[in-house]
Amino acid sequence: MRPILECIIVYVVRLYGRGGQGTVTATRLLAKAALFDGKYASSIARFGAERRGAPVAVYLRISEEPILVKSFPGSWDCIVVADPKLERMVDVTEGFKPHGVAVLNTGEAPADVRLKVPASRLGVVDATAIALSVFGPRAIPITSTAMIASFARTTGLVSLEALVKSVEDEWEGRIARLNVDAMERAYEETIIVDEEEG
Repeated sequence: MRPILECIIVYVVRLYGRGGQGTVTATRLLAKAALFDGKYASSIARFGAERRGAPVAVYLRISEEPILVKSFPGSWDCIVVADPKLERMVDVTEGFKPHGVAVLNTGEAPADVRLKVPASRLGVVDATAIALSVFGPRAIPITSTAMIASFARTTGLVSLEALVKSVEDEWEGRIARLNVDAMERAYEETIIVDEEEG
């Protein structure tokens, strides 16, 4: 798998989720994991009414050098979509750089995934099934930790070990164990397809 940060000074990620899925918390965990891996990271959240189920978008910058930019980015190298229903609510490809990386929560095979903007690498995982299995049935499945593990597997920008460390730094006991379980399963179950492979 070719490295993602080979030429990019600051790698910009936009994570999409819904209120109640833990998208903001998961982005904080992802930023912390980048720090544990010796990189730099910063995040900015943007959302409307704070209510369960409402769309949430969080921006994350990761770099191997200090990050000096603090404004909202205008475009991003990667999108992470934690809920497959979001594509009917918002345009998840708005601002997505052509031939960037897309990480999607879907039960579909990669060949059946259609994005309005082409991706050079696609990572897919059924994070909903994993969340329901690990956390139990909920109106809005908690897919966020599974999705950041899928992001780690797809991009190689952070290690699974650093993600586990960030979870164990955030929580303890049963909550930590469940989130680590969801991440480990998502990491293993992520299917990655590069553009040239079709």
